[in-house]
Amino acid sequence: MHTRETLLKLLEALEEEAAEKGFDLGVEPTDDKDTYLIGNSETKKIACVGLTEINDVNVIASYLMNMKRWGWYQQEGFTTGDMVETSNIKNDIFTFVRVDKLIDALL
Repeated sequence: MHTRETLLKLLEALEEEAAEKGFDLGVEPTDDKDTYLIGNSETKKIACVGLTEINDVNVIASYLMNMKRWGWYQQEGFTTGDMVETSNIKNDIFTFVRVDKLIDALL
């Protein structure tokens, strides 16, 4: 089971991996204290990483975000809640990426 401490350690490890691969990883907290946006400003790719509960177990999940689609949904009046809770919208914006493949996905 993962905790907030595990998540913060993972973020540090991701920052180190990004530096080894030649870029500075931006890390920003969200309104949800257990979710962070991370990104590569050079490629303009963004992902979210956070704790979530699956079958009563806390796990760390990570997703690439299609920011063009996110922006479109916002312009159309959808809320953040709509975008993360409505299955077809969520699937249009977010693509699951294993945490151990996340930095490569941001290149």
